[in-house]
Amino acid sequence: TETAYREVKKLAPAHSLLITGNRRVSLRHYHAFETGSPIATQAEPVFLEVYRAVWQQAVARRVPSAGNIGCENSGGLDSGSITSEVARQLGPEIDRLHGMGFSYEPLEPEYIKATVDQWGIKNSLMYSGDTTMDAERIQQRVMQVNGAPQEHANGYSHFPFYEYCQSKGIHHLLSGFGGDEAVTYPGGIPARLELL
Repeated sequence: TETAYREVKKLAPAHSLLITGNRRVSLRHYHAFETGSPIATQAEPVFLEVYRAVWQQAVARRVPSAGNIGCENSGGLDSGSITSEVARQLGPEIDRLHGMGFSYEPLEPEYIKATVDQWGIKNSLMYSGDTTMDAERIQQRVMQVNGAPQEHANGYSHFPFYEYCQSKGIHHLLSGFGGDEAVTYPGGIPARLELL
């Protein structure tokens, strides 16, 4: 729960914090792992069904009942799965869903398009490596909102998504947290460099 600043704390793992307009604060411990499961040596359908039920419930809890929804879709397993599950759950309300993705790698446009086509997502936005951004304006805005140091580069790099959401009245932006965020992305490095 510690951060680089004595006065700033992080939520403990598997906790959520809700602050309402009237400044009421509620902290909730929403998940605990079961550690008594036997060792499995082969795939068992019952575990897949349990996982699928938890997965669908986790996504459903994050999908608002009204209003537009933004969903990051890189075409990868994490964001593509979330985008697909949101689309499945919305069904006839699919037009509430706005997919947004970056395509910097050769196969990403194909994978993003496959998800969009599979679910009939009409509102889809793709930024390529050629997309130019007003770097100075964005940097000033990011510093104004986030301050420094940033723990994760999304505050800057995802700025086009945030502007798109603002223009479409999207107040909920869902994103996958897979390999790049949790495994290969060294999230603490920008903060440490800034502190140094």
